[in-house]
Amino acid sequence: AGENELTSNLLALSTGQAVLFDLFLTILRHADLSGQQVNELSEVKGLVVVDEVDLHLHTSLQFEMLPNLIHMLPGVQFILSSHSPLFLLGMEKCFGEAGVTILEMPSGAEISAERFSEFEEAYEYLASTRKFESDLNARLSDATQPLLIVEGTTDIDYIRKAAEHLGKTDILDSFEILDGDGFKGLDKIWKNLYAERWSNVTQKTVLLYDCDVNPKDNEIGKAFQRTIPKMGSMV
Repeated sequence: AGENELTSNLLALSTGQAVLFDLFLTILRHADLSGQQVNELSEVKGLVVVDEVDLHLHTSLQFEMLPNLIHMLPGVQFILSSHSPLFLLGMEKCFGEAGVTILEMPSGAEISAERFSEFEEAYEYLASTRKFESDLNARLSDATQPLLIVEGTTDIDYIRKAAEHLGKTDILDSFEILDGDGFKGLDKIWKNLYAERWSNVTQKTVLLYDCDVNPKDNEIGKAFQRTIPKMGSMV
């Protein structure tokens, strides 16, 4: 780090930073206790085995910091387990594909980082999210009825059953109900469309949250955030 101060207090380190600090300090300590004559990090020898090495690590620590720290100890063989595609991609970037051996368990088959099952799943989730957002934006811009976006399909079932029970199906038929993919999904929809000033919204649109979240009562143009009131709090 030269003359640059990395931190004024070790207690200020994040959990992930503290984990890496402790891990590599432990490696150096064991090298010293073994009697190795070490003047440079490249002279440290040994074998390090860590289960779930990515635990508690922020994405940048997984992709950049951890691979670079490992690279500083070329005389140490690391045997690591991980569920993080970012860590494996970072290792391949740092060492090259030939410098890293990735085994998929429990088969023990050698694979590349992009064939890692968690990578494929993460990519599918990302692609699904992008498709969901694209489809939602199209629904918003093409809507011919007011829209009610709820947290999930169970909410839609409850609302339809309540409308039948109360004899309000005619009201329900006057607008379209969409699944917003959870309360975080509703937050994301609001944030993304807020950035666009809800320019794609052609019909009145309500993002309706369950009663177990902090009350939301916001509106922009034809778009509204609302929370179902808790029983006993209705006036």
